[in-house]
Formats: sequence, C-alpha cells, structure tokens
Amino acid sequence: MMNIIPDRYTKNNLSMTDMYFAMGRGLQDSKRGLDLQAMEMKKWFDSNYHFIVPEVSSSTQFKLNYNQALNEFLEARTLGVSTRPVLLGPVTLLALAKPSPHDDDPAYDPLQALHKLLPVYVELHP
Repeated sequence: MMNIIPDRYTKNNLSMTDMYFAMGRGLQDSKRGLDLQAMEMKKWFDSNYHFIVPEVSSSTQFKLNYNQALNEFLEARTLGVSTRPVLLGPVTLLALAKPSPHDDDPAYDPLQALHKLLPVYVELHP
C-alpha cells in the first residue's frame, strides 16, 4: 500500500501479483534466472498471527500503490455501507520495519523515514 517494496522484487519486471506472492512466498524460476527469497515474517505481538516485516532503506520512495483493501473500502462507501478501516500508524509501521540489508548505511533506522512517509498518510484521508 505504501510502496515499501525492496529493490530485489521491483527490478525483475514481475507483475504486481507475482511480486506480491514472491514477497510472501519467494519465487524460484530457473528459466528467468530468478531465486527470490520470501521476506521475513514475524509474530504479531503475542498472537498466532504473522506479518511480513517491511524493509525500509534510505532510498525507499513512499507512495500509494494499488491496494485491494482501499478499493473495497471506497466501493463500500459509494454503496452506502459504513465501514471502519484500521491501519497501522506511520510510527508503528516504521518501528516494526527493519533496515534493508542492501542499504549503503548499515546504521540506518527506518524511523528516519518518517518525514517521507507522513505525506502518504495524509493522501489516504478521504
């Protein structure tokens, strides 16, 4: 949703669907010479639910991407259905993220990107 997609997935000309699944499950395709490992998963606090850990680097460009959940919310609102979407806040999102292992700055902290992420959250407000 916020375009937090590591370069190793974007540089291989994958469709959005293939990229989505590669991030969650990995993608091995010997014909195309691809061996993409899945992103790290972590437990959601003290639950049995897991989430994919976002990787943020100093070069991450935040923007709104196509998002099925957002589209369904807007469709429901158009149809008069009252819903209450819940999103992580920008600080929580960056606090749960990890620095990209491919960043040039090994001491980079994802929270340093807060000033770049906040305008994207402002765009979300309908």
